[in-house]
Amino acid sequence: MNGAAGPDVAGPGMAGAVHVRADQVRAGLAASAGLGMFFRLADPADDPVGWQPAESLYSAGGSHLDMLIDATRRGLRDCEPRVAASLFFQGYAARLLSPAIGCLATSGCVPDMTPGRLRWRRPAGALIELGMTAGPGWAAPAGTLIGLVVRAAVDGHFLPLADEVRARVRISGAILLDNAASALIGGLRLLGERHGVDWRPQAAAALAQPSLRDSGVLLASEPFFVRRSCCLYYRVPGGGKCADCPLLTLKSQGPTLRKNALAIGAALSAPKPPPSTITANARSPR
Repeated sequence: MNGAAGPDVAGPGMAGAVHVRADQVRAGLAASAGLGMFFRLADPADDPVGWQPAESLYSAGGSHLDMLIDATRRGLRDCEPRVAASLFFQGYAARLLSPAIGCLATSGCVPDMTPGRLRWRRPAGALIELGMTAGPGWAAPAGTLIGLVVRAAVDGHFLPLADEVRARVRISGAILLDNAASALIGGLRLLGERHGVDWRPQAAAALAQPSLRDSGVLLASEPFFVRRSCCLYYRVPGGGKCADCPLLTLKSQGPTLRKNALAIGAALSAPKPPPSTITANARSPR
């Protein structure tokens, strides 16, 4: 019965959601990994060396987060601590969100990624790797699942991580949440390229969630998404402005940006996320 192992789940935004077994989630994460390394979530059971609970990064007084931000700063030519903190946060968000949306697109389910299940480590040649041994998850219409992913990621991971980052570095909380939105939209766009689906309905559904509603705006043409705030990458020596940077876009195409934003504003302000075209095995033009 499609792996369903439980009844509909009550709760805000969870209409029609059902539990799925760990084997279905495992298959979904494997299919996601098949889209490329960007969509891979490691399984600590396959290589148990070096893993730490993700909650160790969300706890006051822990030293792991200081080490990771400092390593990011040194890797980015000794940039300012707030720049390093911003870019570390954005990379963390991308590593957490991309496997979940890959699982959604390929298999119609998402894993339960509560903080207690997630692990991290520092592998050779990389700043950080996230991992999780597959457990139960959820299946539902794609619009419901993208909302579930956003709420679980923001409430369970990004808000406590942002609190700890801001306890160490003077940086706006809005920049950090906008980084999460930018990472999600970037992952959805790449998913559209790799999986042949229209990513924009999912992006609109994600940005309609209360926690991300003010993080940026979708446009009718390139760059398709402009975030509310700058991630500060331009302040890295040799860095620049990203494609979704408001500083770049507002300066170069302010009137066009406002016109394009009006074309899809209704989708972002709707009380409920619009229906999604991303389903398992879907193949449609970008």
